[in-house]
Amino acid sequence: MSEVAQVSARPRFDGTINLGHIIMLVGFMASAAIAYTSVKSDITNHDWRLKSIEAAVKDQSLTNGQLRDTMGEISRDIAVIKTKVDGRMP
Repeated sequence: MSEVAQVSARPRFDGTINLGHIIMLVGFMASAAIAYTSVKSDITNHDWRLKSIEAAVKDQSLTNGQLRDTMGEISRDIAVIKTKVDGRMP
């Protein structure tokens, strides 16, 4: 019974560094480096997508302006045709 009484329930910490500690540290550093490069590539990809969307919106706004101008020209042409038709009718 005296042997059981001497066993401590508290954890013991040892200051030695062994191969398992080194392997775990290298694995942690490698996973951190991989995560960093993955995030960096995602940011680059999102930046490229944002630029392409901005370019598409700019092109669309130019196209909308051109359509607006064309619709104005068509409206003016219709008004001229109506005037000519109204002039012919007695």
